[in-house]
Amino acid sequence: MKDGKRLDVDRPQDGVLFQHKAGTGTIIVDPASSPALEGSYQCVARNQLGAAVSDIAVVRMAGERNIIRK
Repeated sequence: MKDGKRLDVDRPQDGVLFQHKAGTGTIIVDPASSPALEGSYQCVARNQLGAAVSDIAVVRMAGERNIIRK
């Protein structure tokens, strides 16, 4: 999920890579490839027994606009 919407693991957008290994999965996000990749990511796995949901990971681009000045 990205920002509450389902990501298509079979057709990820540029800068997003899904790795599948026996019963597990990993999402790799390269925010440097596009500011559009910033957002909240969460993994959801479902089967006939129910669902498991990961914590939310927030991806932000580093840079001047993220610096807080007082």
